[in-house]
Amino acid sequence: MSVQKSLTLPSLAPAASLPETIAGRLQQAVPGLWYMLFLVLYLLPGVVGHDPWKQDETYSFSMVLHILSSGDWVVPTVAGEPFMEKPPFYYLVAAGSAWLLKGWLPLHDGARLASLLFMALALCAVDRAGRALQPQARHAAPLLLLANLGLLLHAHTLLTDIGLTAGTALALLGLLRLPERPMLGAALLGSGGGMALMTKGLLIPGVLGLSIVAMALAQPAWRRHWNVRIVAATLLWAAPWLLVWPCALYLRSPELFHDWFWLNNIGRFFGFSVGQLGAANEPGFYLRNVPWFTFPALPLAAWGLYRRRRELPGRHDWQLLLVFSAILLAVLSRSASARAQYLLPLLPALSLLATLGLPAGAHALRYLGRAALALSIALTGLAWLLWASITLQLPLVPLSWLAHWLPLHYRMPVQPGAILLALALPLLLLAAGRQLAGRLPRPLLHWVGALALLWGSVMTLLLPWIDEAKSYRTPLVELSGELQGPAACVGRINVGESERSMLEYITGTVTKTIDPQGAARCPQLLVGGRRRHIVEPDARLWQLRWEGHRPGDDSELLRLYQRRNQVSASLTGPPRSRG
Repeated sequence: MSVQKSLTLPSLAPAASLPETIAGRLQQAVPGLWYMLFLVLYLLPGVVGHDPWKQDETYSFSMVLHILSSGDWVVPTVAGEPFMEKPPFYYLVAAGSAWLLKGWLPLHDGARLASLLFMALALCAVDRAGRALQPQARHAAPLLLLANLGLLLHAHTLLTDIGLTAGTALALLGLLRLPERPMLGAALLGSGGGMALMTKGLLIPGVLGLSIVAMALAQPAWRRHWNVRIVAATLLWAAPWLLVWPCALYLRSPELFHDWFWLNNIGRFFGFSVGQLGAANEPGFYLRNVPWFTFPALPLAAWGLYRRRRELPGRHDWQLLLVFSAILLAVLSRSASARAQYLLPLLPALSLLATLGLPAGAHALRYLGRAALALSIALTGLAWLLWASITLQLPLVPLSWLAHWLPLHYRMPVQPGAILLALALPLLLLAAGRQLAGRLPRPLLHWVGALALLWGSVMTLLLPWIDEAKSYRTPLVELSGELQGPAACVGRINVGESERSMLEYITGTVTKTIDPQGAARCPQLLVGGRRRHIVEPDARLWQLRWEGHRPGDDSELLRLYQRRNQVSASLTGPPRSRG
């Protein structure tokens, strides 16, 4: 008896050829490429092509310059003096990008690209967290992050708060992934919290810790996601961030460690550092600034939570983001100093919550997006008219209303590359928007596209003019002709961090604090301050040699004085003044 074996015959269907396979994969990748282009058109303009601007870019770049010139990353240093407000991680990344690109870009432009890296990390983290929170709202969370009005300027600057925002987004992603993938969530939480600590200090790690405790107390079911193993894994991933630099700083100087940890972290929130940390926290400051800074994420988040309020008790992820946002706002309101950029780490949480307002809130956003697009097109046209008026000296629009911000005497050079980019920008945005319209919420594309169009047009057409107003290069180049060489001893009175930083970068001169043993014997003295309140040194000892200011701000003056008993023959003429 014969046994017939069943045979599996090979499929007779023709196999796809290699060109067809490649074409299919390229077709699948096309939407992703258009999405990347759309993000680049928002993020790239204005990042390169200008000097460090007052006030954060100037002292931030001084710390980058110190790392590049000395190799010392332990003590953040501004113009030769320790600056202990912030840890050095952002500046280390900026120094690395500046060093890698030093043959292609000026050091300050290469350093500023660090913000692009941190923005890319923040967008990726928010994108993954948005998919975990709202799987149907694909790529909506990153667009909502970019849509916030408060992010537009800061995302393009050399600003440590951008690194803090990236660390916050990474930590929130870890908390949201913790229930499904505990070890991955612990790794992301520890790394993100540690990055936030090494970027700005204890603020975000403290807020994360308070949020976790609050959730554990309010939601017993949420506590089951935590055990000794998860806590240990989180601390293990955070340990390098928590220990390496603080220990190195303490070993270098316990006094500087005290200044960083006690005054700039603890004292900032308990009030005993008032007057030492910059802008004071005025009553109602955040109440006035939160609505515009977080628009449109905040109203969309509020609308989404209201419409889905019955689901809120069972959604620990929504509750976590809400608790984190509330605690962060409360801590910032309690802080001794306040600036609008301190709200940046709030944006990832609000942008994720804002996905709950889609698509219900998209109807109102549709009209806002169209209005923003129309306004952006009108203002872009105005930017072209301003460019023609200042570059070609054509009286197309009156310029007197800009005199308070921009120097009207400036003759802007014709830059063919910038003109081509400004012409190509709306075409590329239109093409990307059309390709993505069926995959992403159209109102968000309109809103973010409007911001990208206006910002990109201004940063390509008018950037040299704006740079002339916001940069210290013009007055400091003039000042360098009056200094007695980069190694000269120059004392200072009321010269801010921005001026000292750029003086070191542009002229190589490091000023010295006035004191009986040191700079009081310097032959030259640099005095800064407001025109109406500037200090006048003893006329019997000092002779005014030079006076100047930034072209965009004539209320702040710099004055250089020469000791009368050390005035050389070359310095006996009348003082120079730049009006």
